Amino acid sequence: MFMRQALVAWLGLVSLSLTAMGQNAPTLLSVARVQVKPDRVGEWVDVEKQYTAAYKKGGGTLRVVYQGSVGNPFEFLIISAVPNYAALDGKSPYVKGATETELARMANRRAQCTDSVRITYERPLADLGFTTPGAPQPSKVVVTRVNVRPDMTEQFIATVKNELIPALKKAGETSLLARRVAWGGSRSIFTFRSPLGKFADLDGDSPLVKGLGRDGAAKLGAKLTSMSSSEWMIYNYIPELSLIQQ
Repeated sequence: MFMRQALVAWLGLVSLSLTAMGQNAPTLLSVARVQVKPDRVGEWVDVEKQYTAAYKKGGGTLRVVYQGSVGNPFEFLIISAVPNYAALDGKSPYVKGATETELARMANRRAQCTDSVRITYERPLADLGFTTPGAPQPSKVVVTRVNVRPDMTEQFIATVKNELIPALKKAGETSLLARRVAWGGSRSIFTFRSPLGKFADLDGDSPLVKGLGRDGAAKLGAKLTSMSSSEWMIYNYIPELSLIQQ
């Protein structure tokens, strides 16, 4: 029963509306999950401002930074657009926007502030979502990380595309954003992201329940649960560390 309720809740959360980051989705994203030392958060933020400045100066167009709110409050997400894998061969906006000496100093200071970093490269999945032009960047986002059974990946994709998305549209929802790990982790990991205006939005029936009714939502939730396991987090957007150019 708990798993069904959790899945129903997740199905509602992933469909609230689309972030500005998804409106002109790049073909490749760098996603860094950074664990910052609790007593060095202020210093870490300061050095990240310098990285953002270098990224902008070097021609970067999309860098979004979040801090954990529900989950790990000392985990930060740094999500940036990567034009292609060749950009990782010393041609990134950071390299173009700062000198070797500056980058070395920044990297050393950043390392002193962090306990761990996990980087993945992920592909946005346009066919597993739908977009609302003009949606603003929210102050909070819900991130649902789904680990799909490797032998059921194609079935999961088909279920999201053919059952979940139509149900959400029927409920009147207008947007959904998804991506999938390409390198740095299991390719069976999918991430769904949606804005959260306020915590009160988590109360009441989910859009899926509104679209399918409780029995239909429970049935679809049970089907997805049989194919995957999920974790749900909420992050706060940090505008001073971010760059979003339309």
